[in-house]
Amino acid sequence: MSFEAPDVAAQAVRAARTALTGTAILHETSPRRYERTMLLHDTGAAYTDNFGGTSSAAPLAAGIDALVLSVNPSLTRMQVRDILRATAKKIDSPGGDYRDGYSLQYGYGRLNAHEAVRSAQTRAARRRSAGSRG
Repeated sequence: MSFEAPDVAAQAVRAARTALTGTAILHETSPRRYERTMLLHDTGAAYTDNFGGTSSAAPLAAGIDALVLSVNPSLTRMQVRDILRATAKKIDSPGGDYRDGYSLQYGYGRLNAHEAVRSAQTRAARRRSAGSRG
């Protein structure tokens, strides 16, 4: 059995989902404290608060990719990857044994959608500025 180190971590621990009638999300209000927000169209909707792992992390990461591309559609996939890596928040900085921004335990860290979008916007503004000068 081989071990593959993570690239980035998508924080989707105990994310909740519903049965097509609404949306439930769990967000971190402070370190290790979570609050559930229910957005239901039908108050009788079934839901689970046990939706985690790659099943919830992959769509979260894909959604952040889409947000980044929505503000700067000219980015290549490698540029999007670099933005996600550069803006990821380090998890357990002292114990994560980060070397050159990377940890075998946590990859580049937890995805940070806000900072990733801001970085993509900054790149787009720089590109527009450079284009208007030339």
